[in-house]
Amino acid sequence: MAVFQPTTEHLDALKAIPSRQVKRPAIPVPTCLQEAHDLYVWSQEDREELLEVGLSPVVFDELLLGIDLLSYYQGKWKKEQKQVDPQAKALREKQQEARQLQQSVAANMRFAFRRQPDLLKTLRASVKRTPYAALYQSLNDLAVLGEAYSDLLLAIGFNFDELAQARQLANDLPAWHASVSPRTNPAKELRDRAYAYLKKRVDELRTCGKYVFRQMPSRQRGYVSPFMRRKFQAEQRARSKQKE
Repeated sequence: MAVFQPTTEHLDALKAIPSRQVKRPAIPVPTCLQEAHDLYVWSQEDREELLEVGLSPVVFDELLLGIDLLSYYQGKWKKEQKQVDPQAKALREKQQEARQLQQSVAANMRFAFRRQPDLLKTLRASVKRTPYAALYQSLNDLAVLGEAYSDLLLAIGFNFDELAQARQLANDLPAWHASVSPRTNPAKELRDRAYAYLKKRVDELRTCGKYVFRQMPSRQRGYVSPFMRRKFQAEQRARSKQKE
């Protein structure tokens, strides 16, 4: 069996999808792929009825193409996620160093400021760990606070090198973070575009099938997403329990 390989035309079709239609998959991709395949198989028996209400015959072929495209680009995206980026690894190590330093400085300050309620309140407000931007700002705030009340820290034998290190990390880490966190990831964007391509065909086929078999529940059920049906039922049960 030949391995699917997207062509230039396929890539152009994905890139032509308006950005407003490109969103993170609403259901797990493996589930989406399985449901799309099951939908295709189910719909073959109803092909004539579906075409009679205006469904384009190309939808069936495009549905199969969408399955291949999403499967291909999901694999590419997953493979890229597993690859170790040296810069990203270095950033994680620096962030861990920043957290440990923050804990050390904060612990020393809590002891040094133990008889100063106002300073302890300021300290609590300065110790933030997430998101990362807050962690970096926290290191800078701790350095400023420590320098302002150096006499209290000096009295407990505090190592002032930690304040210099905190200020340095606060200055350096934002640039490190920006360098390994691009706004868009090409592999992920193509995966999301492939999902949008497939979803459009799936939605069109489901809509037609639900209409054609609106008075035949046993046949209509094949045009309803099992994942979304289970999700809806779970939400209904949760609401019922809340009312009890």
